[in-house]
Amino acid sequence: MTTIVPLAVPLTARTRTLRLVVPQLAEEITREIIGMPGSQRPEHGHDRLRRTVERRLLLALDRLAEPSSGSAEEAELYRSLGHREYHAGHGPERLHAIYQAAARIAWRRFVITAADSGWPPTVTADLGECLLGQLGAVTDRSLRGPGGVGVGLGGQA
Repeated sequence: MTTIVPLAVPLTARTRTLRLVVPQLAEEITREIIGMPGSQRPEHGHDRLRRTVERRLLLALDRLAEPSSGSAEEAELYRSLGHREYHAGHGPERLHAIYQAAARIAWRRFVITAADSGWPPTVTADLGECLLGQLGAVTDRSLRGPGGVGVGLGGQA
């Protein structure tokens, strides 16, 4: 039986390696989001969206390195995305589809990085568990309005 090392231990040092792929990963996720049905084609918003995606990826890696590191800034970023999607007339399904696409793309890139870096399979498995756990938490935060209550994707809290 394989013993899984506690998540924060192996991932703390390894997130530095993952941070190296974030700029390219943010660009790939941005292109995917812009290509989704219902997306507005931003004339000047591509760079803004890419920067936002990159910031959120870096926050996610901070969370992988230190699970208790969730900040008010992080929570507000996700709530504001839910708020914007709601006011653009989109429902929770679209936001969930965006997060699923981003997680799929990130997972693929992180697995390749882990393999290229020679990480043990147990560390890669831990990384996957963390990413799936974050997907649920991020979706939940996005459904809340600014300040944690009020109008978010879920409407009135």
